[in-house]
Amino acid sequence: FSVVMMDVDNFKKLNDEHGHLIGDRVLRAISNVVKAQMRGVDTAARYGGEEIALILPRTDMLNAYNVGERIRMAIAEQRVTTDSEPPKVLSVTASFGIASYPETKAANGEDLVRRADRALYRAKKTGKNRVELFWSDDTGPAKFNTPDPDEKRALDRSAKVEKVDRSTRVEKVDRSARFEK
Repeated sequence: FSVVMMDVDNFKKLNDEHGHLIGDRVLRAISNVVKAQMRGVDTAARYGGEEIALILPRTDMLNAYNVGERIRMAIAEQRVTTDSEPPKVLSVTASFGIASYPETKAANGEDLVRRADRALYRAKKTGKNRVELFWSDDTGPAKFNTPDPDEKRALDRSAKVEKVDRSTRVEKVDRSARFEK
């Protein structure tokens, strides 16, 4: 299973500039996006402030990455209108951190959440509006090409990704391939 930690980018600035009612409107729009991308067995909860945690049973790290990317792209496409005169159209983005069991070798649930939070922190630190995976050495054996934010196509669970080893050799990997460090 996988844990996905999601945080709305620059949310404090949005609240400060447009007010908490608009901030709440943005959170409702984002929660609708998240709900639309979830399966019946998945769980989403507000973790605190503008953070959302997702628990994805029977989902390995590669598929959790694909879910995170679909949600990230759908959020970036959302537009929220303010009540000001003239109304402003706002767009928001979100950053994601993912940790999976058994891939990350977390000792327990709390450790898995902490690892997903570390990956989220890396996503924020390296530019926001991105999905990052937790790897114990923080370099990771696989690098996933993040689609351009303006790209309109949706990723599906059977999407292929490129696996890049440390020598920068590229090989195609399908979703049935196992992650190996």
